[in-house]
Amino acid sequence: MKFFQKRGVAIAVLILAIIASGAWGLHKAPAVSTPEGGEKLDPSLSTAAFTQYVRDDADVLSDKTEEAIGLYNANWDKMFGSIMAVVTTESANDIENAAYDYAIEMQLAENDAILVIAKQQQDYYLLASGNFYDLLSRLSQSFVASCMADNVQKGDYDAAVRSLCAALHVELSQQYQQSEAALDEANVIRFAEHMRKISSRTQFIVITHRRGTMEEADFLYGVTMQEKGVSKVIELDLEEAEKHTEEAAGEWDSSIR
Repeated sequence: MKFFQKRGVAIAVLILAIIASGAWGLHKAPAVSTPEGGEKLDPSLSTAAFTQYVRDDADVLSDKTEEAIGLYNANWDKMFGSIMAVVTTESANDIENAAYDYAIEMQLAENDAILVIAKQQQDYYLLASGNFYDLLSRLSQSFVASCMADNVQKGDYDAAVRSLCAALHVELSQQYQQSEAALDEANVIRFAEHMRKISSRTQFIVITHRRGTMEEADFLYGVTMQEKGVSKVIELDLEEAEKHTEEAAGEWDSSIR
């Protein structure tokens, strides 16, 4: 089953939010090491914007695990444009429909997923869409169970959620290998600057989630689905956006003199 509720804003705004993320106060990084085989997790990313995607109504998750979920989501949002919400509840007779309802309530986006755990039934359900759906459809049906089943049965929900997050991180990393994905930030910038130099005679269409590459682009395009079943292409002219930003900054500067 898929869900197609927009998590908040168009991809252009998401890009601006990523660029502006340094303005937010950084939280103390949780003790999460990068799973072997996965893209390196950045512990300096702020998790403040992602706390709303964890609801421990059954009170079965530790603070450390909630922080870990936030860190994974901050990295996944930056790397892959996806997050996974986590909800625990005391009881859910129809956990699949409950997951769908939570996804709508939390305004998840097309490429997101949600994990719902029902404590009383010792049950769990992972509802996925977009990137997560494509990923899980290629994995074995026992993938989620291998991470969750034993730990949920033992009542170790921290281990269950952490195991699933780690396994998903490795699989997402392998799925989204790109030409500049293995580069550090400095070399991503050099890569983008090189494309800029030769763009006068060659047009590039680049699919990327890397900030340095996006900052050198002339136009950014994305697809959003704010209404179920209705897709919309979003276009952002970065040169025009920069002009508007400079004008707004000038007006603000004049107003405080």
